[in-house]
Amino acid sequence: MAKLRISYLCRACGQVHGKWSGQCEGCGAWNTLEEDTGLGAAGPASSSRALGRERGKGMALSALDADEAPPPRLASGMAELD
Repeated sequence: MAKLRISYLCRACGQVHGKWSGQCEGCGAWNTLEEDTGLGAAGPASSSRALGRERGKGMALSALDADEAPPPRLASGMAELD
C-alpha cells in the first residue's frame, strides 16, 4: 500500500502547505492549518480540498473531432527553442 501524503490546508484561504506551521503563508492567519490527507469518503478522487485555490475554476474544453486551429505559439527569443 502506498504511503499517504499528508498536507495542511488553511481553513481561512484554502492554501495547501507541505508542512505545518503556526501561520498560513498565503493569508497570514494564525492557527488555521488543518491536517489533510487528500482522502474523502470515497477516496482520493472525491477530495476537492486538495486543490486549494484552484478548486471550482472552470476550464474550456473542445471536442476531439472539432476542426479547430491550435492556439498560437509564443516566441521565446531563443532560436533553439523556437
